[in-house]
Amino acid sequence: MDKDVKNLTQNLFGAAKAKGFDTAQIAGIMDSPEGRTLMAQLNAPGGEAMKEAAAKAAEGDTAALASLLGTLMATKEGKKIAGQVMSLKKNG
Repeated sequence: MDKDVKNLTQNLFGAAKAKGFDTAQIAGIMDSPEGRTLMAQLNAPGGEAMKEAAAKAAEGDTAALASLLGTLMATKEGKKIAGQVMSLKKNG
Protein backbone atom coordinates (compact mmCIF):
# COMPACT_ATOMS: atom_id res chain seq x y z
CA MET A 1 0.00 0.00 0.00
CA ASP A 2 1.25 3.47 -0.90
CA LYS A 3 2.65 5.31 2.17
CA ASP A 4 0.28 8.27 1.67
CA VAL A 5 -2.72 5.95 1.38
CA LYS A 6 -1.64 4.05 4.49
CA ASN A 7 -1.33 7.30 6.49
CA LEU A 8 -4.64 8.52 5.13
CA THR A 9 -6.33 5.25 6.04
CA GLN A 10 -4.97 5.45 9.59
CA ASN A 11 -6.19 9.05 9.94
CA LEU A 12 -9.64 8.22 8.62
CA PHE A 13 -9.98 5.17 10.89
CA GLY A 14 -8.98 7.36 13.85
CA ALA A 15 -11.65 9.90 12.90
CA ALA A 16 -14.23 7.14 12.42
CA LYS A 17 -13.44 5.68 15.86
CA ALA A 18 -13.76 9.13 17.44
CA LYS A 19 -17.22 9.45 15.87
CA GLY A 20 -18.34 6.13 17.35
CA PHE A 21 -17.93 3.87 14.33
CA ASP A 22 -16.69 0.30 14.77
CA THR A 23 -13.40 0.36 12.89
CA ALA A 24 -13.34 -3.44 12.54
CA GLN A 25 -16.61 -3.29 10.63
CA ILE A 26 -15.33 -0.43 8.48
CA ALA A 27 -12.18 -2.43 7.77
CA GLY A 28 -14.41 -5.27 6.58
CA ILE A 29 -16.29 -2.91 4.29
CA MET A 30 -13.06 -1.51 2.88
CA ASP A 31 -11.81 -5.06 2.26
CA SER A 32 -14.84 -5.72 0.05
CA PRO A 33 -14.50 -5.63 -3.75
CA GLU A 34 -15.89 -2.07 -3.74
CA GLY A 35 -13.45 -0.95 -1.06
CA ARG A 36 -10.51 -2.45 -2.91
CA THR A 37 -11.65 -0.68 -6.09
CA LEU A 38 -11.73 2.67 -4.28
CA MET A 39 -8.28 2.08 -2.79
CA ALA A 40 -6.99 1.21 -6.25
CA GLN A 41 -8.40 4.51 -7.52
CA LEU A 42 -6.43 6.34 -4.82
CA ASN A 43 -3.25 4.58 -5.94
CA ALA A 44 -3.90 5.09 -9.66
CA PRO A 45 -2.61 8.00 -11.72
CA GLY A 46 -4.86 10.94 -10.96
CA GLY A 47 -5.60 9.69 -7.44
CA GLU A 48 -3.49 12.46 -5.92
CA ALA A 49 -6.42 14.89 -5.82
CA MET A 50 -8.52 12.35 -3.92
CA LYS A 51 -5.64 11.68 -1.51
CA GLU A 52 -5.18 15.40 -0.91
CA ALA A 53 -8.88 15.98 -0.34
CA ALA A 54 -9.07 13.01 2.04
CA ALA A 55 -6.06 14.21 4.03
CA LYS A 56 -7.57 17.69 4.35
CA ALA A 57 -10.94 16.20 5.29
CA ALA A 58 -9.28 14.12 8.02
CA GLU A 59 -7.87 17.40 9.39
CA GLY A 60 -11.37 18.91 9.51
CA ASP A 61 -11.55 20.80 6.20
CA THR A 62 -15.27 20.55 5.46
CA ALA A 63 -14.95 21.90 1.91
CA ALA A 64 -12.43 19.17 1.12
CA LEU A 65 -14.73 16.61 2.71
CA ALA A 66 -17.64 17.76 0.55
CA SER A 67 -15.46 17.55 -2.56
CA LEU A 68 -14.21 14.08 -1.65
CA LEU A 69 -17.70 12.80 -0.91
CA GLY A 70 -18.95 14.20 -4.21
CA THR A 71 -16.18 12.37 -6.04
CA LEU A 72 -16.76 9.12 -4.17
CA MET A 73 -20.53 9.26 -4.50
CA ALA A 74 -20.16 9.59 -8.26
CA THR A 75 -19.03 5.96 -8.34
CA LYS A 76 -21.16 2.88 -7.75
CA GLU A 77 -18.52 1.59 -5.31
CA GLY A 78 -18.58 4.81 -3.32
CA LYS A 79 -22.36 4.80 -3.10
CA LYS A 80 -22.40 1.22 -1.86
CA ILE A 81 -19.69 1.83 0.75
CA ALA A 82 -21.38 5.02 1.99
CA GLY A 83 -24.62 3.11 2.44
CA GLN A 84 -22.88 0.35 4.35
CA VAL A 85 -21.06 2.80 6.64
CA MET A 86 -24.24 4.76 7.35
CA SER A 87 -26.02 1.50 8.12
CA LEU A 88 -23.37 0.76 10.74
CA LYS A 89 -23.98 4.12 12.40
CA LYS A 90 -27.77 3.64 12.44
CA ASN A 91 -27.44 0.14 13.88
CA GLY A 92 -24.69 1.07 16.33
